[in-house]
Amino acid sequence: MKPARIDDRALPPLFDIGPLWAILWGRRLLVLAFTGAALLLAVLYLAVTSPSYTATASILIDPRDARATNFNNVLPGIGADSAAIASQVFVIESQDLLGTVFDSQKLRNDPEFSSRGLISRVMSLFGGGTPQDAAFKRFQKAVSVEREGLTYVINVSFTSPSPEKAARIANAIVDRYKASLAGERETANDDVNSLLNDRIKGLQKDVSDAERAVEDFKSQHRIVDPTDGGTLQSQLDQLTTQLIAAQGDADKAKDRYNQALAAGTSAAGLAKLSEILSSNAAANLRDDYNQRATELANLETMYGPRHPAIGRLRSELDRINRLMAGEAMRIRQQLKANYDLAVQNAGKLQDKLEALRQQSQDSSLAQVQLRQLDSKAQAARTVLDDFLKRAQETSQLQGVQTSEARTISAAAPPLQPTWPKPALLLPVSVFLGLMAGCGLALMLGPVGRPEDDPSSQRRDAPQAVDPGQD
Repeated sequence: MKPARIDDRALPPLFDIGPLWAILWGRRLLVLAFTGAALLLAVLYLAVTSPSYTATASILIDPRDARATNFNNVLPGIGADSAAIASQVFVIESQDLLGTVFDSQKLRNDPEFSSRGLISRVMSLFGGGTPQDAAFKRFQKAVSVEREGLTYVINVSFTSPSPEKAARIANAIVDRYKASLAGERETANDDVNSLLNDRIKGLQKDVSDAERAVEDFKSQHRIVDPTDGGTLQSQLDQLTTQLIAAQGDADKAKDRYNQALAAGTSAAGLAKLSEILSSNAAANLRDDYNQRATELANLETMYGPRHPAIGRLRSELDRINRLMAGEAMRIRQQLKANYDLAVQNAGKLQDKLEALRQQSQDSSLAQVQLRQLDSKAQAARTVLDDFLKRAQETSQLQGVQTSEARTISAAAPPLQPTWPKPALLLPVSVFLGLMAGCGLALMLGPVGRPEDDPSSQRRDAPQAVDPGQD
């Protein structure tokens, strides 16, 4: 006997969409009512909701440090660090920056922000803040700042019912941010310049005290400035050179004096004396003597020794001899005076040199102390020069600070509202209403009882299988 088999085609399907469709069709009025209600609500929302416009301005944070001069800025640029760029978003959203824009644009009494709704009035009763704070918070909510991916671009957006106001405030926020960057550098530059000037006053006093200490030490120990040939060693060298020259002059004066003593008072001797010491009187006397001697020799040859003119010439020659002897004596005295003066000068230089040598021995320790004082003064002077140079640079940087941010796209009044969007709200409302109506219809079930439907009874009744069928 073969076991009975059940035909798989006779079994009911695991999921039959027919009953669901029957329920939805039976409740179609309910589904349509929900769909229409959702669509009506969307239309009413579009009718009563004021459109809002969002204007966006884009700025580029340039990682390059733009400088108008070769001077180093007091405050460096933002740089290329990603975290530093991202932090600028919070700077733009900061309360200080937005508060400045809020006040500069005179938005405190703007109805868009100052108008208070029911919730705001209720919150104010429980200490929710002043109306001015509430207006500023509404202004903050309308501001949106976002970084464009991992780029150096930051988008600043503002949402307002007025497209012109949205563009104006977005551009005002960007302008204020750019001005704040340059203002930070100017403020830092002014602060550093003020500190430098205060410090320079103290450094100038330190340099003055150090230089005065050096000069007082030099004066106390009789140390002359080296630039004037003034160290003791340089003075010793100079005096040694002068002493050698003075001793040479004394030796020359002595030789000339000895030559004058050996020359005698004759015409030949007087000629030699005139060569030793230039004397016009000696030369004239010698020439006059030679002329008279020549005349005397000629007269003696022509007239003999008894001629009256010969006696007169001999008397003249005697007178000239006496004059020549006097001139020779004067020359010897002058040479003697020159010799004595040269010896005296050499002696004075020798005494001065000995005194300086003694002073040089006593001032070795003073020179060491002087070098220490001079090094201290030079170090103070170097620091002062650095501060003066930096102060000059910072003073020249005033008014030429540049901003790292530049506008690459200014905000323009938008042509289309950001919200509400009918093209989005209407299809979504229809879809949501349809889904809500279908869900409620399925929850309520079919319109009539299932057992009252004959077609359902026939479909649900099991069918007998003929045992004789294979």
